[in-house]
Amino acid sequence: MSAVAEEKPTLFIVRGLPGTGKTTLSRKIADVVFEADDYFMDDDGEYRFNPRELANAHSHCVDRAVMAMEGGVGSIAIANTFSRQWEAQPYIDAAKRMGYAIQVIETQIMFGNIHNVPEHTIQAMRDRWERFSIL
Repeated sequence: MSAVAEEKPTLFIVRGLPGTGKTTLSRKIADVVFEADDYFMDDDGEYRFNPRELANAHSHCVDRAVMAMEGGVGSIAIANTFSRQWEAQPYIDAAKRMGYAIQVIETQIMFGNIHNVPEHTIQAMRDRWERFSIL
């Protein structure tokens, strides 16, 4: 009888500028996808961004991801910009605590952003972009 290795649950941190396909890729690689943008979807499916609510949107995203990990979801993707290490750290810490493998994927091809993020905002994200480590 051969031993079959048990597959470890995985958290995918999918990072990139707006319009680089983070959500599309995430939906292809994970059982469940979370993103801060979900917070801004109204009951009619309309995206209604409010910059004053951004901190709440990210907290909500972390909470949902942690609940999914606690529930044993096999593969989870978080599709956010993650321009800086600290933005991804709550997910990384939770995944380590709960025994999830962690994969960081950076999307780079511009497909066009569906939320009409102004170019000056995207440039500011580029300017503060950090490499980061999950170690």
